[in-house]
Amino acid sequence: MALQFPSQLAAQDIQSDSTLLNFPDLALVDSGSVSNSSLEEPVSYLATDSMIFDLSSQKIHLYNKSQVDYGSVILKSDYIAMDFSKNEVYAKGAPDSTGNIAGKPNFKDGDQTFDATELTYNFDTKKGLITEAKTEEADGHIQGKRVKIESDEVLYIKNAEYCPCEDANAGTYLKSSRLKIIQDDKIITGPAYLVVANIPTPLVLPFGILPNKQGKASGIIIPQPGSSPTQGFYIQEGGYYWTVNDYVDVALTGNFFTRGSWGTKLKSNYKARYRYGGNLSLEYNVLQNGLRELPTSSQDRSFFVRWDHRQDQKAKPNSQFSASVSAGSRNNFANNFVSANQDYLTNTFKSSINYNKTFANTPFRMSLSASHDQNSLDTTQVFNIVLPQVALTMSRVNPFRNSTKKWIKDIGLSYTGNFKNRFQTTETALRKGIIYDQNDLNPIDGSFNIANSQNGLQHRIPLKTNFKLLKHLTFSPSLSFTETWYLRKLDYSWNEDRQEVNVDTVAGFNRFGSVSLSSSLGTNIYGMYTFKSEKISAIRHTMSPNVSFTYVPSLFNGLLNYQSDTIGNERTATGYEGFTFGGPSGSESGRVRLSLANNIEMKKLVKNDSTSTYKKVKLIEQLSVSTSYDIFKDSLQWDPLSVNASFRLFNKMSVRVNATFDQYAINANTGTSVTDKYEFEENGKLFRTTNFAVALSYSLSQSTFKNINFASPWSANISYKYNESKPYRITRITQTVNFQGKMMLTSKWDVGGSTNYDIRSKAFAYTSVNVYRDLNCWELSFSFIPFGLRKSYSFKLNVKPAMLKDLKLERKRDWYDYQ
Repeated sequence: MALQFPSQLAAQDIQSDSTLLNFPDLALVDSGSVSNSSLEEPVSYLATDSMIFDLSSQKIHLYNKSQVDYGSVILKSDYIAMDFSKNEVYAKGAPDSTGNIAGKPNFKDGDQTFDATELTYNFDTKKGLITEAKTEEADGHIQGKRVKIESDEVLYIKNAEYCPCEDANAGTYLKSSRLKIIQDDKIITGPAYLVVANIPTPLVLPFGILPNKQGKASGIIIPQPGSSPTQGFYIQEGGYYWTVNDYVDVALTGNFFTRGSWGTKLKSNYKARYRYGGNLSLEYNVLQNGLRELPTSSQDRSFFVRWDHRQDQKAKPNSQFSASVSAGSRNNFANNFVSANQDYLTNTFKSSINYNKTFANTPFRMSLSASHDQNSLDTTQVFNIVLPQVALTMSRVNPFRNSTKKWIKDIGLSYTGNFKNRFQTTETALRKGIIYDQNDLNPIDGSFNIANSQNGLQHRIPLKTNFKLLKHLTFSPSLSFTETWYLRKLDYSWNEDRQEVNVDTVAGFNRFGSVSLSSSLGTNIYGMYTFKSEKISAIRHTMSPNVSFTYVPSLFNGLLNYQSDTIGNERTATGYEGFTFGGPSGSESGRVRLSLANNIEMKKLVKNDSTSTYKKVKLIEQLSVSTSYDIFKDSLQWDPLSVNASFRLFNKMSVRVNATFDQYAINANTGTSVTDKYEFEENGKLFRTTNFAVALSYSLSQSTFKNINFASPWSANISYKYNESKPYRITRITQTVNFQGKMMLTSKWDVGGSTNYDIRSKAFAYTSVNVYRDLNCWELSFSFIPFGLRKSYSFKLNVKPAMLKDLKLERKRDWYDYQ
């Protein structure tokens, strides 16, 4: 480094990059560092070429890769001039050997960074002026002809261009003559217009307010306006987002239509690090059908609740709490204005809330749970609710582990105690109210009476072991005792006045027990066939036969006989029909089950570019046959024969076949029941096919055809399902074909879709087409459902950054616009 002085001072040779000088009213702090009584912090500076000190004007000129530090302010440039009389700094680039301006100023103040052509900044007032500046804000880039630094927090930019993209040269930006940046708050623009691919568009904004905060921040959620042919003008998904604290946030949004439909949704996320986390969603919708002024108009009201809670496994190793709740009106997603199509296609909703506690250093474990299930296709609107369910289990212990005999030593004893309280109600009953009245279990007004529940306690104690017979057979005997307790029982009697059966509920403690003795005998048999062929080494066939016997004696002697009709016919009941754990078996049972499982594999030579190896290929993944026989029944002792098979063809097509065969003939008089005569006796056939189903699924992609070079990657899946059901005389057949496909036309274009076709009814089911175009920092999407109840389309052009999601062009027609 060279150090130069004005002419009134003699030049000196400097041996290092540091300079030690005294200025009037300036106290020396360190080499290359000075402090001023009017400044809050010292100023440090350096240059790799030279420094020129002008004592008369109190200025320092720094050349080549110069830098000035003042607190959080760092300024780098090829040329920097510091004026200590004004506490001001000026910087600009310098021409290089080719005449181009290099080493332009780079200004950093905390998280704010600018690249500029020229810059003036005052350390005292913290104001500055920047020419042709570039900076990054709000997940984007901003550049302007002139920038005025008003303070640490406020900037004004003239002739600004805001590019909301990672790529600063994307050519897509908002052009505004005036722009204001408030640090960690917002960006405000004057009149602005949108430029896409460096082409101005007619999209003009009178003003713009863009978020400019790191992390979460409370604020208004801007609604999406639009119009619907059937619902009128609307605003959707507008509301307020509230960051309660670092652990919880809440978003409340609403949808409002001028013709009477409306909906609201509350969504909250919460998380305590290393402890738990989850989210909660509540929504309510009212769909107006027809004009409210007309007598034919109606309203569909629906609600839905979602709750998902997860506990960190390390938080409490011996206890765990989790929740997964999806419950509400069966027509919610049919009436929901912003429901996802996947939700609409979901028919079954289930919920579970679980708390599990493991008692350390013991085999005992306790669980407390609640559950619910419903089917949206069920017109009866039935809710099945279990609340609560308490289970105490003891894991398997070996009480005779000190025995010298292995089969006794391996005897395992376990226990399960299960209390369950079960409700069955409907959506209509829940709407009418919830009551508790033991004297009126079935209210006339149809409200939900929680006293009308089914509950019971069941104890189960299984005792199991297994050992080898003749070295190759595995014998597994077990003994299980079950005890069931109820606090009520049903009593049946014939009512002569009403000519019907009275069913009365009698309170009191009731119990019954059952014992089952079972054993199974199984093994594996291997068959191998080797080939002399080089391509195929061998084929192996594995058979797994199994014979089991289960005996359940009849220990219940409390069967009830009652008159069931006007002509005096009688029926038999246990008094526990429809109860939580069911009732006892009134008859003795001895069931022998026979099964045979098969697996066939082939060892095939696979040649690579330089090596060859043998690979196992499954020819038949599964082929199983099973049936059972009850030795104590007086008729229909055989269960239907069940056959299941699964395998793959061409290593791409998955095939599954299921069939059921009945040994007994159909009753010729009724045609809707079976007799105790075999099918062979009546029709000369061994079996009668009652159900046959086959499912094919084939996956394709560009890699399937190795000898074809496709211009674009693609994938497709085709599936076919055939089901023929004929339990009696009437045959029911269903055939459906499903197709799903996706293709990348280019690295920016993505096209996909799916459809379902019912061959029997010759009609398409749910069908959708989706097109996506990546426009660098923008994206274009088109979704189309051409027919059906969800018929709709949506065209959207929007910016990618989430904080600017409202910067978009959209045109759509929802499903309710076609009703």
